[in-house]
Order: sequence, then C-alpha cells, then structure tokens
Amino acid sequence: MRAAKLVPFKEPYGTAPKQILVGAKPWTYVERGPTDGPAMVLVHGFGGDLGDWSATVPALEGIARIIVVDLPGHGGSSKAVDFQCIDDLARRLAGFLDAIGVERAHLVGHCLGGGIIALMALARPGLCESLTLIAPVGLGDEIDAEHWSGCGTEALRSIRDAMASGGNQRVSLLPELVRLDVPVRIIWGAEDRIVPAAHAGGLPSHFKVNVFDGAGHMVHRERAKEVNAILAESIAA
Repeated sequence: MRAAKLVPFKEPYGTAPKQILVGAKPWTYVERGPTDGPAMVLVHGFGGDLGDWSATVPALEGIARIIVVDLPGHGGSSKAVDFQCIDDLARRLAGFLDAIGVERAHLVGHCLGGGIIALMALARPGLCESLTLIAPVGLGDEIDAEHWSGCGTEALRSIRDAMASGGNQRVSLLPELVRLDVPVRIIWGAEDRIVPAAHAGGLPSHFKVNVFDGAGHMVHRERAKEVNAILAESIAA
C-alpha cells in the first residue's frame, strides 16, 4: 500500500482528502478528530460519497477518530468494475481499514454502506466495536432499485445490480447478523421510500431500533441531531 496521487475533490470538512492504494486501487477518505481516540468509520450509501456525512462529522470529531470513505465506484475512489458481489466490497473495505491502521472501530453505514459494514463485521468480527445500520440493505426483500435507474457509470450499474434485481434485494444479513457479539443499532426514517422502514420490525430483541417519524431515506441528515446523539452514545459505551 502507498499514497496515491490525489484527484481533484470538493472537500466538505475543511481537511484535504487523502488517497491510498489498496490492491493497486485508489481509496479516497478523510480523517478528523484525535488519532488516539476511539475510531468510528462512516460508510455512505449507494450513489453517495463521503460528503454525505457532513451533518455528522462536526458533531463527533471532538470525541473520536472519525474516518469517512468513498466506496469503490463512488466519489474519488476506484471506478474499476472488478467485483462480483457486495461481499467483495466488504472484503475490500476491510483491506482499506487494515491499510490505514484501524484495528477496531465503531462501524456506521447507510443503505448499501450498512450492508457492506455488516458483511465485513460478520467476516472480520475483530474489526467491529459496535454496528450501526442506517436504512440498510439486507434486512428485507423489498427495495426501490428503480430510484437508481439513471446511475451513469458502469461501476455504479454493476454495484446496483449486485445489490438488487428489480424490486428485490440480493443482500441478506439475517439470520447471520444475530451471532455478532457487539452492540447493534438500527436507525430508519419512517417515510423511507427506497428501503422500507418495515424492515426494522421483527428484529432480534437485543438490537436497539430507532425509527423516526417524518424522516425518509437520508434520516442521518434529516434528523441529524438525534442520530448524532445515538452515535455519540455508541462511542461512549
């Protein structure tokens, strides 16, 4: 692994993004907060980028080492189409965290990012201090994949097709998720039209579930104050 040449990037956090080559592919990321604090990794959803957490990072960077990353196919990271399934992206995310020296972290993911971090935690449980899934894929069948029908790049189309086919998801986290021996939190917007909040029902009783009325798919931005308080609680636990 070595530092990569930085691509032009609009920075929402007041800190220049970094890039690193992992398996010869560039990953773009930003770090904020104390390097010796507990680590929290924020992973955006399908079609997003690390800027999706601009309502979250300022609230948490004083209490943790915050790492926000562009997934492959997104933002400033690699656009190569060289993966077969979402599990491949989970393995690559673990490799990225190894490369930047993260041994264990609170993992937070939205939509696609939620499915990826959950799969990574199942494959590499030692990386996971806690798991927070925000409107994640993988907890039910339905999804409005047509919402992303116009995604422009081959990489995004390949990820979309690995994630869902028509109105059905191809990612399944249950029942394996119950075997994780870490705190699991589920956060959803009741008005989510992309991944239904109904998927938050009937989950194991030891999962902490928060469903916010009046919020949709981007609940971490729509209800930032409440969601940030939940994430801060995870860090402090």
